[in-house]
Amino acid sequence: PITYTYTGDLPAGLSIDLASGLITGTPTTSGTFTMHLQGTNAAGPSTHDYTIQIVSTLLHVSAPATPGAGKRYLAGGRFDVTLSGLQANEAYTVTVGGKSVATGRAPTNQQFSVRTTIPKSIGDGNQTVRLIGADHALNATSTILTAAVSKTLGLKLSAKTVKAKKKVSFTVSKLYAGESVRVVVKGKQSKTAVGKANAKGAYVLTIKSGLKKGKYTVTVTGGGTSRKATAKLTVK
Repeated sequence: PITYTYTGDLPAGLSIDLASGLITGTPTTSGTFTMHLQGTNAAGPSTHDYTIQIVSTLLHVSAPATPGAGKRYLAGGRFDVTLSGLQANEAYTVTVGGKSVATGRAPTNQQFSVRTTIPKSIGDGNQTVRLIGADHALNATSTILTAAVSKTLGLKLSAKTVKAKKKVSFTVSKLYAGESVRVVVKGKQSKTAVGKANAKGAYVLTIKSGLKKGKYTVTVTGGGTSRKATAKLTVK
């Protein structure tokens, strides 16, 4: 059997079982504490010094929930997170949606910012931004709103050339589910329509009354990310 004895500092709130050597409890004071521990059995004593660091600060991570009113962070896009509560030189990791986006060591024990990239494989909706500190037992989290789409919208016309007064359809793709979209047709006539993408990220607009003869520019804009796509239409 091994028995234990110690001298030095044991953080307030912690206790040691001298029969097993197990340290338990909840520390109540921050700081660095060193104790001299000795274990003894039939073969004799063995000693070692142990240092325990108690970190009292709570971690905080924050980022704007969206890049702007009615918008979303785009997969693969850049954004800044603000970190605080870390100790100087403490190793940390920042994750978005469970995927690591930044690692390093805190340059200070004060608040600082890190520029990160949204994972390209991110999904639609609210994503958890998490700060993990090597010297902290508890993580910190915040939430951002993302869109799992490419940077360029898709725009397909039912025909690039149509006869006057005939219907024409415009299909917008690569939207995120439920994203608002605006379609503007400009030329001899101007038409504007707004709608929302379906669950597959697509929106179809059909102009049934047709257009007058002329050349037109079709512009579509995604409401959540301000992405655009254009196409040319000729009416004969």
